[in-house]
Amino acid sequence: ERLINQLSVPFIISPGVIDEATIMSPSARKQWVDNQLKIMKDNFLDGINFDYEGTITTKEVALREAYIDLVNETNIALKSVLPYSQVSVDVIFTPYSSSYDYGFHNLAEVSDFLFIMAYDEKDAVSGPYVAGPNSDYMMTKQGIDGFLHDPVVSIANSKLVLGLPWYGKIYECIKLVQDKCLLNKDGERFGHFGLFGNGGNYITYEAAYNLLMTMPENYRWNATSVTPFFSFQNSTTSKIYQIQYDDPLSLTMKYKLAADMDIRGVGIWTVDYLDYSDSPAGQQMRQSMFDPLP
Repeated sequence: ERLINQLSVPFIISPGVIDEATIMSPSARKQWVDNQLKIMKDNFLDGINFDYEGTITTKEVALREAYIDLVNETNIALKSVLPYSQVSVDVIFTPYSSSYDYGFHNLAEVSDFLFIMAYDEKDAVSGPYVAGPNSDYMMTKQGIDGFLHDPVVSIANSKLVLGLPWYGKIYECIKLVQDKCLLNKDGERFGHFGLFGNGGNYITYEAAYNLLMTMPENYRWNATSVTPFFSFQNSTTSKIYQIQYDDPLSLTMKYKLAADMDIRGVGIWTVDYLDYSDSPAGQQMRQSMFDPLP
C-alpha cells in the first residue's frame, strides 16, 4: 500500500469473467454496471479495468458492438457519479488479429485508454515449434505503430498504455540446438510448472531470477527480440528447459520505446511477481525493477 501511494497509482477494480450472454443483453449489462459501481463506491476505488480476453472474430459484428456498448455504458455510469474515475480496456498486442477484433478505435473513444498487453506474444504465433520471447521488441513496436497509424484503427497517443511483463515463460525442450529450444506440437501447454511460481508455463520474475543466480553462466541475450533467456537441465529428470523472460535491461528498452512513440505511458503485469521481503536480495530486486520505470 505504501508503494502504491508513493507512485500515485489509482486503485481500480478488474472484474472477473464477463460472459457473452451478459455482454449481449442490454438489461444484463445494466445490472452488471450497477454491481461494479456499487463495488467501487463501497471500496473507495478509482476506476475499472476491462480484461475480457474472449475471442471476437471479424465476422462477429453484434458481439463486438455489444462489448463496445458495455464499456461505454460503464464509462458513462461511473463518470456521472465519480467524475474522476478511470475506465481502461486491455487489448491484444496487435490490432491485426482476426480472432480478437474488438473494434479498437471505438473502444478507445469510449474509455480513458487501452492497455496494450505486449506479452504472451509467442502464444499468438503458430509454429515453428521453437520457444520464443514473451515480449518481442519488434512485435511490440509494430503493434504500437498499428494502433497509432493504421487508418482503420488510428488511436490517439494519449489513449495508449504499453503493458509489459514482469514474468516469463518456461518451456520443456525436446532438444536444445545452439540455444534453440525445440518443442513438440503442444509446446505451449507442455507440462505444469507450479514449482516455478505460477502454474502452466508461466514463471514469475522472482522465480526466474533466483533460478538464474544458481547458474549465471547460462544467461543468453536475443539481440533480435531484445530479450534475455536461459536454458538448463533438471538434474533429477534430465529434462531440458528454457526460460524466456524480461529483465531490467529489456524492459528499459521498451520503456524507452513507449516514450519515443509518445504514448500515454507504461504499465506492468504484474508488480506482485517480485521478492517483497526485507532481505537485501529482495530490496535489490525491487530497486532494479522499479528504478528504470519512467
